[in-house]
Amino acid sequence: MTKTLSLENLSKGLYFHTGYVAELEVEFASTTYDTIAAFLDKYETVELVSAWTDTFLVKVYGSGEKEVNHLCAIIDEEYNVLSTEIVSLSEV
Repeated sequence: MTKTLSLENLSKGLYFHTGYVAELEVEFASTTYDTIAAFLDKYETVELVSAWTDTFLVKVYGSGEKEVNHLCAIIDEEYNVLSTEIVSLSEV
């Protein structure tokens, strides 16, 4: 019986790291549709998870923990953002 060298056979038992994700609570000063849509369009690595009255839960993706934390800090400095809080940070 011969075994072939295929990507499937070679990758068995290997873990492929793809990056990190943070769940971030973002409180906005203004929650109009246009404001939130512009915010989400601005950041390619941000995904809306849920929304409350003025606070939104978003996922922020990055290649490493440092990059995700940096993106969260940038979001915190947005003119329309009152506050942010990292709820969780994990590998994906």
